Amino acid sequence: FPVTITMDMVEICKATSIAFIVDGERVASSRTRHEVFSSVRTTIRALLSSGCILAKTQIQLVTTKYDLLQGEEMNDARQALTEFEQVITVLLKEKFNLSFFHTSARNPKAGTEPGQGLAPLFQVWMSPKPLEILDVKMPVLNNEFDRLMLRRGAL
Repeated sequence: FPVTITMDMVEICKATSIAFIVDGERVASSRTRHEVFSSVRTTIRALLSSGCILAKTQIQLVTTKYDLLQGEEMNDARQALTEFEQVITVLLKEKFNLSFFHTSARNPKAGTEPGQGLAPLFQVWMSPKPLEILDVKMPVLNNEFDRLMLRRGAL
């Protein structure tokens, strides 16, 4: 994303949480793994360079389809994901509240619940965020209409 595009994304500039999605199916494939990592990393860097992410924004890296990364044959994929998460940690540490989530919407294995790993993510999204109280200076009241707004509590 060019900086001008990210500055036009008002929602990102106002966000209290930003989730970056890593497709577990693409991580599982050695052919597409580096592409998905590069895409997420580039997006994060563009948003950082735009300067529009608030300092207290919660950044979440959500890996979907994590069930596809289970088993011995996926050791390389899980190791690559762990290394990628470490790179993102170094990139964002001490700047933002960073968290990682591994989710599976519908694991086909018997005995697993649907939406595995989603509860902690939803918990973070649903937790109340502290209100930031701004120090607003009283404008100069020039006439009776300005004073009327003050009496009505509009300011």
